[in-house]
Amino acid sequence: MRFYLNFKSDSYGTKVIDEPFGMDGIKFSLKQKTDGGGMARDISFSGGEVEFEFTHMRNHELKQILFYHRKFGFEAEVVLTIEIDENNSYTADLDFATATTDDLEYFKCKAIENNKLQVIKSRKDVKVNLLSDLDLDGNYIGALTPERMLLLAKPVVQSSKWENNNQTGVVNSNFPAIAYNPCINLVKSAIEDSYTFFDDFTFFLSNEDTNKSNFRMIKAKNSLKNIKISIKNVEMTSTNSCELFLYYSGKKVSLKLANSSNGVFVGDIFYNIDSLNRDEEIAIVFRAIGNNIIKLDYIEIEAESIAYNSISKSLRLVDVMRQVIKSISGLDINAPRFDALGQFYDNRLVDGNFLRGINDKSFNISLKDLEDSFPEFKGDYEIGSDGKIFFGIESDYYQPIESGFFDNTQFASMNKTFNPKYSVNEFGFKYKNYQSLKEGEELNSADTIHGESKFVFFNKNVENKKNAEVEWTRDAFLIESTRRKALEITEATASQDDDTLFCIDSVITTFNNEFTEVTELQHIFDSSSARVTLRNDGSVNFMSLGIIVDSIFIIQPEDKNAGTYRVFSVTQNSLELTRLVGINNSIGNGTRPTKYTYSLSKEHVPFTNYTNQGFSETKNLNAADSYSNRRYSIARSVRKYWNAYLATCNLYWSDKELKNTWYKNNGKYTAKYDGITLIEDENFIPANPILTPILYNDIVFANVEFEDFIALQTSIRSNRGYIRSIDNTQRVIKIYPVDMEYSLLEKELMMKGEEKFEPISMTISTQFEYILINSETRVNFLDWEILDEKLYLYDTNRFRLYNGVYWFEVSVNGGTPKNISQLKEWLNLVN
Repeated sequence: MRFYLNFKSDSYGTKVIDEPFGMDGIKFSLKQKTDGGGMARDISFSGGEVEFEFTHMRNHELKQILFYHRKFGFEAEVVLTIEIDENNSYTADLDFATATTDDLEYFKCKAIENNKLQVIKSRKDVKVNLLSDLDLDGNYIGALTPERMLLLAKPVVQSSKWENNNQTGVVNSNFPAIAYNPCINLVKSAIEDSYTFFDDFTFFLSNEDTNKSNFRMIKAKNSLKNIKISIKNVEMTSTNSCELFLYYSGKKVSLKLANSSNGVFVGDIFYNIDSLNRDEEIAIVFRAIGNNIIKLDYIEIEAESIAYNSISKSLRLVDVMRQVIKSISGLDINAPRFDALGQFYDNRLVDGNFLRGINDKSFNISLKDLEDSFPEFKGDYEIGSDGKIFFGIESDYYQPIESGFFDNTQFASMNKTFNPKYSVNEFGFKYKNYQSLKEGEELNSADTIHGESKFVFFNKNVENKKNAEVEWTRDAFLIESTRRKALEITEATASQDDDTLFCIDSVITTFNNEFTEVTELQHIFDSSSARVTLRNDGSVNFMSLGIIVDSIFIIQPEDKNAGTYRVFSVTQNSLELTRLVGINNSIGNGTRPTKYTYSLSKEHVPFTNYTNQGFSETKNLNAADSYSNRRYSIARSVRKYWNAYLATCNLYWSDKELKNTWYKNNGKYTAKYDGITLIEDENFIPANPILTPILYNDIVFANVEFEDFIALQTSIRSNRGYIRSIDNTQRVIKIYPVDMEYSLLEKELMMKGEEKFEPISMTISTQFEYILINSETRVNFLDWEILDEKLYLYDTNRFRLYNGVYWFEVSVNGGTPKNISQLKEWLNLVN
């Protein structure tokens, strides 16, 4: 053990000193997080502060300390470092404000621990600009470079509704033929560019079709499919004739309601349209001649709106984690599950600005923002024995690895209680943001699978609840509604979702993409450059589509400028094109709906949002082929990452299902992925617990040498395993430490820990160089005996490795013995 004082207020520097007085009173501790059911463990000494004394009798640099006390007063900066070994050290600031001294022979003060983890804790709420080259202390670290991701448009079901402005429409025979539509009150306009009209009737002109523009109801801003028109509760009495005209896509459909004297029609009218291109219109007109009475309640149009695909800048989640930690502390991270080949590697983060195509603003995020999202996969972080910040999930913090063994347990004080974090009767999982929480929600956004869910246990004698809330947004509807703003909102316009953090599952783009669209464009031919310019009215942002200079752009037949072009320049609402084959002239000038095809190379857009890859047997999910984040639906996240926790909570009713009492929104969504078929709101029995609900308190291990404690602490911080001991009934105890404290003076290790779950069965298998027990314990030789029909295994010091298991619950190399004799024979063969 070595000691250093670093005098930082001037240039005196770092000096090696003798052990200061007070070291014998230090208690080294390891504590698990208690807030939010955390799993990570912090290390410190004496709760973060201890009192030391520096004297003239030892090499304590007392003269320099006293000089600092006189010159710098309570603002003096001196750091004490206690170096245990190359992997373990503690640093603390000497607190001059609490010092007492005689200015000659001694100096006493508190030392307040100052480690990197404390720095991280103090700064975890601070927002870091990921696009900045500097860390929080002004040091150069280099900015993150966003990468482009293709976001495939998700069809969204939208609806607009027009109500009758009065109860009865009367057409008098004194008037000529009249164009009429009494549904003048637009009460719902979810379909973009829904219109109403100034008057409910107008006279027919000589060409009656010219009246349709007076009754335009929809002008498609996006492509519309599966359009359903409902005209409800029509009651019409006619002495001459009355017809309903429906205009769309240049077509006119006549639905003749009555064409005879005193004709009567009562009922609903429905009409379906397969699709509508952008800028095409729908108009509905009643044509009445003679004395007519027309009544109806409302007209409703429902359609699937399909916007343009777009690209967004994005950042890989693990890069964000690394940058945030580096910026606030200067440390690196160890996150194998998030790094290359890890299960979370494909997750990418965007904010509202990125989704909207606004790329000149900062991307701000804090460690707390990440921490508040980690409940999605029951994740946590801590500082590891290698000095890096480790990020992992529950199974990483409860590894089936023995970190230490102690046989010298003092049992007088030891007691067992139930762990309060497992004494629950209700579990809730919730994404804090999703579209159906917002005003003006999209129709069928109840289709979302990233909302909220609640489960109830069979437990009757506890009333606690556990809620997992996820900060970042996964909801495909909210992603889509925000993404669409990249095509319609200028950079100067603020949005409530600008700073919303979206996490999007992605896949590497493996091929070039081509997309065909129809847009109202103005064509302008420049004879001097021989180039054609296409302009739009602001309805589409060409840059958000991903169109770039030198890419191929095709104007489709039968347009006058049909042909293949190379993009010469791009702005938000204009393209300048050079024709590759053939020539253009001014004959092609004009404004018209234009069908065109553009391409996105995989090199330019290396990522695409993950949708239906690997999924099958999908039911009850609209637009499943373009639905983002399906691998992170509530059911899949709960089953995959919370299963062990829920199994522990349910341990005393392990044959009883967790009942799903509430699911918002699409609880009946069903899909198969990775061989597992799930229904979102189905009940299930959790399995494979890691822990029991038992908490061991006040365990004391006596005569523990400091070197052994440091070795144990290092092992726990590196492999995050359990500690084995034997109680006074010879029962094996295996615990994961929650609170561990070592007294240097008394050489005692005091501990509180969570009990490791042990199955009632045992597996033994021979590997190449060792024997594997329960897929976790490796031994070179199997030391065993059978007592009272139970098999007991021992370590090399003849201490029990496991509690006894009945012979018929033992499997050896995949086989189950028929009797004890056969088991003994097999065990002998194993060795």
